[in-house]
Order: sequence, then structure tokens, then C-alpha cells
Amino acid sequence: SVLSLNQSYGPLTYPGEPIELARVATSRLRPLRAVSLTQFDGLSFIPTTGRQLGQFSVDGDFTNASASEANAERMTVTLTGTKPPWLFTPGEVVRANGLGRRTLRIFEDGAVSVNPALGQDSQYTVTARNLDPGPAKLLAAPTLEPWQVSQESLEINPGGATPVVVAPLWGATPLPPETFGQYAEVARLSREVVAGATTQYEAVNRIERYLRDAPFVYDEKTPRAVGRPELINFLLTTRVGYCQHFAGSMALMLRMNGIPARVAVGLNVSASRYDAGTQTYRVVDRDAHSWVEVDFGEEYGWLAFDPTPGRSAANSASV
Repeated sequence: SVLSLNQSYGPLTYPGEPIELARVATSRLRPLRAVSLTQFDGLSFIPTTGRQLGQFSVDGDFTNASASEANAERMTVTLTGTKPPWLFTPGEVVRANGLGRRTLRIFEDGAVSVNPALGQDSQYTVTARNLDPGPAKLLAAPTLEPWQVSQESLEINPGGATPVVVAPLWGATPLPPETFGQYAEVARLSREVVAGATTQYEAVNRIERYLRDAPFVYDEKTPRAVGRPELINFLLTTRVGYCQHFAGSMALMLRMNGIPARVAVGLNVSASRYDAGTQTYRVVDRDAHSWVEVDFGEEYGWLAFDPTPGRSAANSASV
């Protein structure tokens, strides 16, 4: 089994019994991130890891010399039912041990590819770092400048004959909703949700909270949209969906307001699957998850937020 990066928004179907993918030994629960989906193609977010920052041949162990060890945490991952071409990691990789002989490539979005892919029964220990500045510091964070932001993290392709849109950064005069073509009503909704917000973080908080509250409902059997894109149907009509709907909608609404955002894909690690006998957390196929990452500039970087009801992000500033 390999984690699918396809954000199709169709009803999810699983085997009758959960399929175990991995076991995780950790002192702190964090989702296991694989890659990010940065490009919005008119229907969904698709994988674009950005430029490659480095390539390394390893024989067992790897140290990322460019990553700080401050606030780093260790996690041991044992793969039992998946063969991923990516390193599952709880944050920016500082060190990884037990990888065997492989070629690693590190990308701009933090993804780490492994070649050959990790096999079932592989076990590695990863030391990774997460920043958690908290709400007060994010409220006081300076407004982003254009030179700090990747244009791709703001791009929206509305589809049809409407050209690709790049919204001006938060704090500038927003684009008219009609600029977003068939997504104009979504843009209007996003402006209503963030109305009155004075900082980027406040706008992020409002959109995240909006999606986590009623009338939005989590349901893996949501029907497909007919005649219009899935995210429009989710936000304006059904308000019923699962993590792909919630994460894609939040990232889209943030970009419409000039806030750089992307969708992260990986595996959730749940306290409910703790195995006291082995002192590990079981991760199963139903734990595949999508959430949102928002760019807060050089000081804080990309931080995780989770608009899916009942889920949480490894970030105290998240709702």
C-alpha cells in the first residue's frame, strides 16, 4: 500500500478491517508528513515539491547540516504495511537513522524522497523539528513582503478561460471576487469570514474555526458534485466532506486573501490506537490525512493548521 496524493474528493472506501501501515514510538503525538500539494489546478491541489535543495547518498544514517536541533524530537517509525517513496516525518528532518543504503533528496517544501523506496518491516528513527511560536507571537508577526513569498504558494487557477490569479499579499487591497471566475462566490465567502481581521494570523484562525464549526460535517461518504468543482459544492451547498475537502477549502480561501498556503499529506497518529503491549501507536489506512500549512515568513516559516473537525495540528496556535 502506498499513500495516494490524489485529492479526488470522491467517497472513500476502505476494506472491512483496517490495514495497518506502520507503528510509531513517540513521546508526543504528531502527524507524519510526507509531501505538500502546492499547485491548485482548477479542481484540486496537486503535488509540486518545489526545487530540490540537496541530494545525498546514505549508508544507514543521515544528518541534515542545514537544520537546527533546537526543539527537535525523536520518533521511531516501523513500516508494516506500506512501501513509501517518501520519508514520513513529524517535522523538518534534522537526523534519520536506520535508512540503509539509499539516495535521499530534500525538497524546498520539506519533503524527503528515498530511493529505493522503504520496504515493509523497515524501521528508522527520525529527529525532526517543529516551531511553535504560539498565538501571541503570530498576532505580532510582521506583514509578509513580496520578496519573502513564493508566487506558487499564492497562485489559483480558477479553470475554464479565467487566467491564473495571484492575489496581493495580506494587508493590500484584495482582488474583486469576479477575478476568480467560477470561484467568485467562494472568494466572497472568504471575505465575509475574515472581515475585521487585522493580522494574517487572525485571518487564518477565523477560516480554520469557520470550517471546524457547524454547519460543516465530517463524512467520508459524501457524494460527488455534479456540474461544478467539488470545493465549490462543499463550501456553498453540502458542507459535508472529509479532510481533503476541509484542507483544500482552507488553503484556497487563504490564497484568495493573499495568505500563502498549501495542503500537506501524510498519516495521522491517534492516541486511540495506542498499543500498551508494544508501547507504540498503530497507524492504519484510515489514518491517511490532509491538513494545511501557512507561511509566516523567515522567523516562523510554514506552520500547520487543521480545519477538519475532530483533528488537531501540532501547533498551539491552531484552533
